[in-house]
Amino acid sequence: MKRLMLIIFSSTNMLHAEQAPDWLMPADQDYIHRIEALDSFHSVEDVIQEPEVLQFSSRLELKNAARKAHKNRRWSEALELSRAVLNQEPGNKEMRLILATALSNTRKYSESLVEFDLLVNQDHDNRDAWYQRAHVLEKLKRFEDALNSYDKALEANSNSSWIYYDKAALLRRLKRVDEAIKALDESIRLRPNHVWANLEMGNLLFNRKDYANASRYFEKVVELKPDAPDAQQRLKICQDKLAN
Repeated sequence: MKRLMLIIFSSTNMLHAEQAPDWLMPADQDYIHRIEALDSFHSVEDVIQEPEVLQFSSRLELKNAARKAHKNRRWSEALELSRAVLNQEPGNKEMRLILATALSNTRKYSESLVEFDLLVNQDHDNRDAWYQRAHVLEKLKRFEDALNSYDKALEANSNSSWIYYDKAALLRRLKRVDEAIKALDESIRLRPNHVWANLEMGNLLFNRKDYANASRYFEKVVELKPDAPDAQQRLKICQDKLAN
């Protein structure tokens, strides 16, 4: 039986942060992800290991290895394996998404964007591709294009609280507060117990000195996450302001 052989120069990511975000997680997955905190994941060392020779008895085995590498966040391996599949199956959307994600997680943002562009042109309704593409565009500081990519993700599926939340976080960074509040309204409408959306809404209203409405969101945060010190402190300030 003919066997496929692949040589991989793998690397081990040694993170100097609690946990880097997984850009391929579906947008409605319950994971903590805040766009404004991304820079905390920049201290990463790639330790190059000896090349590994992998042999596969079938293309299916190669695909499964790519899926497993992605699932286990072995990004260098996922990159090489998915690329090997795409050399034989250029139209494989799943493998292109894995490749684009692996490139993003190894900070090859321009290359990642090329792959995401190919994917959304091939599959215009791929919500996760548009969503991950928006993250890459933010890293490239193409903020208007990122907002457009979030909107495309929402056109494909408007039921994701996380997409609205991430869009709101970018709008806040751009000081477009009215638009950020509107996006947060949608995020909270879809998921009333979304801790981070409630906290962000409270903070925006607090900064506007709208203490009555801000206190409602801080109360919700404290109810959902009693150990949230920022929400507790700001709630106390709101209550003091309203009492005077």
